[in-house]
Amino acid sequence: IYVDSQGYILEISKEKKENPVLLGIVTDLSNVKAGDRLVKEDLLKFDKINEIVETCKNYEIINFLNKIDISDSSNYIIYLENENKTVHLGNGDDLNTRMLWLKSIIEQTKDKKGIIFLDMDLNVKKPYFRQEG
Repeated sequence: IYVDSQGYILEISKEKKENPVLLGIVTDLSNVKAGDRLVKEDLLKFDKINEIVETCKNYEIINFLNKIDISDSSNYIIYLENENKTVHLGNGDDLNTRMLWLKSIIEQTKDKKGIIFLDMDLNVKKPYFRQEG
């Protein structure tokens, strides 16, 4: 199901496009059709989703972005499957700073699988990478 930036369903297709997949939406997708809109709880998160995607574009991270988990608005999680990394963004505040850190950590941990933690107050704590496997 493909959704525009306003939460309207554009099309339902069996073909996967290059758009990031949204995980954790609460809208019941079993009976939706093009033109329907996601439920209010999902729509409240759309500004942050759009901001995450745009910031990823600005920092040239968008090509790595495969999925965004929006189930917990206090900790958005993005998946960079080609890099074998999961990123905990926190509530998505100060995304420019978080993306600078993310880009740096991706470069430093090339070819390493793991989790990047950016879900803290960056004025107090430093983000970190935990290698897996």
